[in-house]
Amino acid sequence: MKPESAGRPGKGCRPAPCRSHTGRRGLPLYALLPDCDAVVHHGGAGSAMVSGTPQLAITFASEQACLATRIATSGAGLHLPGHTATTATIRAAVAALLHGDQHHRAAADLRRAAADRPPPVELLPRLEKLAAWAARSGRHIADTMSLTPST
Repeated sequence: MKPESAGRPGKGCRPAPCRSHTGRRGLPLYALLPDCDAVVHHGGAGSAMVSGTPQLAITFASEQACLATRIATSGAGLHLPGHTATTATIRAAVAALLHGDQHHRAAADLRRAAADRPPPVELLPRLEKLAAWAARSGRHIADTMSLTPST
C-alpha cells in the first residue's frame, strides 16, 4: 500500500508509509504510478487521469473539480472537495480506493480507452480537412452537430 500522507507529521497525521511516494521533484508521475496502488493529487490538468491507478483528487479550484468529477464519474477514483478534506475523510477515501476491485477495474478500463485513441499526429489530416470545410462553409465548427464534414 502506497498512499500519500494525509497531512504533515505533528498535525494529527502519521507520516507517510516508508514505501510511499511523496512528490519527489523531477520524477514524472508516469514513472511512479505503475508501482502505486492509489494516487492522491490535486486534480490539476497534469494529473494522472489515464494512469490506470485508482486516484483521489482533492480539489481547491473549479478547473480541478471538473477533472476530478470526470475521474469519479468514470469510476477510476474519487473526488474530495478541498474544503471538506480532513484526515478522516482522506483516510476513508484512500481506504475505499484500496479495498475492492471496482476502482482498479475502472482505472484500467480508462487507461485502455486512452491507449486505443489515435495519437494527435494521426488526427492532424482530419482536423485540417475539418478546418477547411468550416472555412468554406462559413460556419464555426462548434455550431455543427457532427465533427465529420459531409463534403
